[in-house]
Amino acid sequence: MQGFPAAPESVARYFDSMATHDWTAFRACLTDDFTRVGPYEEHAFPDPDAYVAFLARALPALESQRVEVTRVDRDGDIVHVEVTERVVLPGGTPSTVRVSGTFELAADGRIRFVEVFARRPRSEEL
Repeated sequence: MQGFPAAPESVARYFDSMATHDWTAFRACLTDDFTRVGPYEEHAFPDPDAYVAFLARALPALESQRVEVTRVDRDGDIVHVEVTERVVLPGGTPSTVRVSGTFELAADGRIRFVEVFARRPRSEEL
């Protein structure tokens, strides 16, 4: 997440360890009372270990998955991050999804809460 000085260490590690599939480092970014919601009902996780297990199953199965952080804004313990995620769907169809996430940090700097929103890509982002 170079180039985004507003990104706290835990949020930068969240994306970096997700990209490298380092699930131990990823879990270390999250508090024990971590919760993630959105953008879909089946993507709500009230437990950090269940979320890590989901990602450990799902992400390695995605072909050519790339996440590019395009914006980071911070206001105290609230961090807003926008990303573009690109994958190749089964059958070889490329897909681009714009995602916006709000991260709430705990007092120790780890991530306590994430809410994710999917956005339609602009035509120039496809």
